[in-house]
Amino acid sequence: MEQVNYEALRLKMEGQLRNLAETSNQQVSDLNLSLSDDFFLNIKEILEDTIETLVDLQKQIGLIGLKEHFG
Repeated sequence: MEQVNYEALRLKMEGQLRNLAETSNQQVSDLNLSLSDDFFLNIKEILEDTIETLVDLQKQIGLIGLKEHFG
């Protein structure tokens, strides 16, 4: 009887650990997705700002006559 109780307890604990692992994996996956979205939105904003700065610099280069050196 002791062996049966031991096996029942072992299986119960393994099941709980498996459920905990699956839940943890899902939570990590969900976190990665939300972080990824924020990360890429931030990168997009940085790139848009950089492009705007480059366009402004290109206009300034043309205005001060440096085009022939950098064009």
